[in-house]
Amino acid sequence: MKLFTFLSDWFHAQHAKHVNKMKAEGKCPACRGTAHISFISPFEGHSVVCPSCNGSGLYSDWEEIQEAVKKEDRM
Repeated sequence: MKLFTFLSDWFHAQHAKHVNKMKAEGKCPACRGTAHISFISPFEGHSVVCPSCNGSGLYSDWEEIQEAVKKEDRM
């Protein structure tokens, strides 16, 4: 159980560090400001508009969407 707690704490610390870095740069943490996310899938293209910032690549848009998701989860 201690291993899980350690790894969970480490992951959350790294994620917070990444989000803070992207906030300082004004970029979306999900796509790193590129506005596209690339992945390999036989069903869709290899590059898709980032759903976390609606393809703008901006931190402010990412933050608005995250707040909307949190508000929706509360309901």
